[in-house]
Amino acid sequence: MNFTKKIKPIANVQSKMTQKLIELLNELEDKEYLTMSNNGKICLDKIWKLLRMPTNEELLKALAKKESIDSVSTNKKGKE
Repeated sequence: MNFTKKIKPIANVQSKMTQKLIELLNELEDKEYLTMSNNGKICLDKIWKLLRMPTNEELLKALAKKESIDSVSTNKKGKE
């Protein structure tokens, strides 16, 4: 008897699992970040780093920078 099983590529499964993990972490951060302990925030940041994703602080800095650039752009257009 032949007991071989069909093996699905693990990359697709891991990719889908990683996408779901990121989705759940995003949801957790959206709902609980402000009430999280400092240790909880540090742990969440470490998870984001492990996933090679930006931390909450990095996203806020990037957003502030973008808003600053957009503001300068808008002011230049208004003066022309």
